[in-house]
Amino acid sequence: MQNYDNFSMERDKIRKRGRTNLRVIIFVLAVVILGGALVRNETQETERKVALDGEVLLNGDISFEEADKKLREAGFVPMDGNIFQLDGQIQDYEGREVYGHKATLSVLGYTAVGEKSNMLAIMHYFLEDSSANREHPGKSFTDVREKLTQSLGKEPKEEEGFLFWELKGSSSAMMGYVQDGLWMLVYAYSK
Repeated sequence: MQNYDNFSMERDKIRKRGRTNLRVIIFVLAVVILGGALVRNETQETERKVALDGEVLLNGDISFEEADKKLREAGFVPMDGNIFQLDGQIQDYEGREVYGHKATLSVLGYTAVGEKSNMLAIMHYFLEDSSANREHPGKSFTDVREKLTQSLGKEPKEEEGFLFWELKGSSSAMMGYVQDGLWMLVYAYSK
């Protein structure tokens, strides 16, 4: 019972941190994605055909409800209900296995970015030893980074302390430490 109680308390802490950090993460992603869109080559392909591990192919043109439906169809198991915020919506899911590592919690986030744009993000949170951080990444972070880099065939850029890969179709992948011992992998989609 002790282990379940500890897991439950940690999961609740991650949820609260995730909600608090969502605005910051969305801002960082918006700056990177929208900034990249301004310099993106017009001849670049606009859609990807194959999802990465832990991802469901989405786009910024769909609603939160449509994205949630796609995640459920892909096997994401929802927890609780939607949590509505003034500037976005969040749905928690049981943690998914991503590149061989089990996330503690997976989240779908939606927010408006300006008047005519929105952003969807699939976020996977991973717990590691509390000594793991940006300067000294832990085993699961290092392993997922290597596998994601190999899947994409290109090295990430570093933006605001996060690793960032620009993908086709106004989408991106990002990973980084939210705090010591807690890191996240984000797949983001903008309109």
